[in-house]
Amino acid sequence: MNSQGVVVGASHTNGRVRAVRWSTNGTATALAALPGDPSSYGWAVNTAGTAAGASLDSQVNPRAVRWSASGVVTALSGIGGTSSYAYGINDSGAASGYATTSAGQRHAVRWGATGGVTDLGTLPGDSASEARRVNNHGVVVGVSTLAAQSRAVRWTVNGTATELPGLGGSTTVAWGINDDGVVVGNSTTVNGQTHAVRWSATGAVTDLGVLPGDSASYAWGVDASGNSSGASFSGSQAHAVTWDAGGAVTPLGALPGGTSSHAVSIAAKTFAAGSALTSQGNSRAVRWTL
Repeated sequence: MNSQGVVVGASHTNGRVRAVRWSTNGTATALAALPGDPSSYGWAVNTAGTAAGASLDSQVNPRAVRWSASGVVTALSGIGGTSSYAYGINDSGAASGYATTSAGQRHAVRWGATGGVTDLGTLPGDSASEARRVNNHGVVVGVSTLAAQSRAVRWTVNGTATELPGLGGSTTVAWGINDDGVVVGNSTTVNGQTHAVRWSATGAVTDLGVLPGDSASYAWGVDASGNSSGASFSGSQAHAVTWDAGGAVTPLGALPGGTSSHAVSIAAKTFAAGSALTSQGNSRAVRWTL
């Protein structure tokens, strides 16, 4: 979701998935896949309405794409492999995600506004990485992995990778970053619980905790003021939440009769967007007014 409340995502119909952009008044516009591909997913949109995501072929192999504000789809360059995916885009049109190497390894990448691609590599000793979001300064966040260990990473505009500290467990992932360098994500504790976390611009980590009675949480989005969005979990049941810049948590609620919701993005503490289940158990894209 961008700062105006424009949302991108996907709609599922009869086994087919189509990327969608929803306007501020909720009007849905399908975003086309690449020629010959049956499916597409939208993941991020900037203030101009340019979106990023992936087009999937009949074998469900993804290729990173960027859609112009008018909906024209363009494939983004790879780094020698056959798969790629774009998860983030900034206001200049630079995108972030992953691409596979000729050896089949996933590497975090950043695409320039004109489409050139930069392989961001992994943390030393790791075998794979993925980038999630990119801010307007070109700073990228994501994850670097080796077997069952995942480490949150921030890459500077020149590609220097820095590991972000976790809560003592083996899994830490960075999902979102704002222009001040505040990062959100999740980390496992020494007891193996997953908690939403926020990192300051200097890398200090804060445990955002869970709703009372819940056992896990994730943070996926962060706005310009440091407010973040995500979900707190009780078993498999998710409760969409926001955290303010001071760490106070607020539940957002679900659709009437529904039991689960997730808030994956937040804008100017005005809107949050994500998904929620209906009373029939179907997933629907939703936007909350905060």
